[in-house]
Amino acid sequence: ASVYIYNITIHQALDNISPFEYYFSKKPNYQYLKIWGSIIYYKDKSTSLTKLEPRAKIGILVGYTTYNTYKIYDIKSKRAILSRDCTILENTFYNFNNT
Repeated sequence: ASVYIYNITIHQALDNISPFEYYFSKKPNYQYLKIWGSIIYYKDKSTSLTKLEPRAKIGILVGYTTYNTYKIYDIKSKRAILSRDCTILENTFYNFNNT
């Protein structure tokens, strides 16, 4: 993920264009970049869920991995999670003062 971000960022050595734009002669696509710190709901993959229990848990987006997954900070368990089955609420941030 960090290489992807590096390749779509403009560089002074390339006359203020990105390496992606230099190589492919077109503008890079920014739609896959999400806002760091946004609220994210990820799928709970535990098998002990009953029929009426919620299937999603809330977390905070903290990064990307190289395997098309997101790094998530789980607010309740206070640990890092990797998941690709997510819904990201961009421009919505968790308020730690209300916990």
